[in-house]
Amino acid sequence: MSLGEDSLLCNFPKCRAVLTGFAWVTACSHAFCDQHGSGEFSRSPAICPACSSALSGKLDIVRTELAPSEEYKAMVQQERLFQEYSLSRVDAQVKQMEKLLSQQNQSRELELSALRGEISSLKKYQKLQGLYDSLRLRNMVGERDGARHAPPKYNT
Repeated sequence: MSLGEDSLLCNFPKCRAVLTGFAWVTACSHAFCDQHGSGEFSRSPAICPACSSALSGKLDIVRTELAPSEEYKAMVQQERLFQEYSLSRVDAQVKQMEKLLSQQNQSRELELSALRGEISSLKKYQKLQGLYDSLRLRNMVGERDGARHAPPKYNT
């Protein structure tokens, strides 16, 4: 294998060898050759030689095969296809829910607009009713005052 951009290198500071066969991969995303991985991670507590992160979890350090079998690749591919299918179904459900939400929002906006119009009409009615009541009161007071100041009518 030539040293290209797709080659993984050991992250042990003094090694930097191209990884082949097996590699040790950490939760902090560092990879180590089999020699340095087995030596460094046999100690407890395990510490990443590249970044000094504590690796105390059960799956914080994993020894993995770099060239997995075709059966393993097929299994991973099947899982990936299932995840893509699940994602497409969820995307369709999200779009359907967004459409429903948009319709409900539009319906609420129309209802709100109608209620605002009704409030405006009621305010105008209330204002007119107040003007009517004040005019009626003024006329009643005027008639009463007019009756007091009017000369008495005599029957002849």
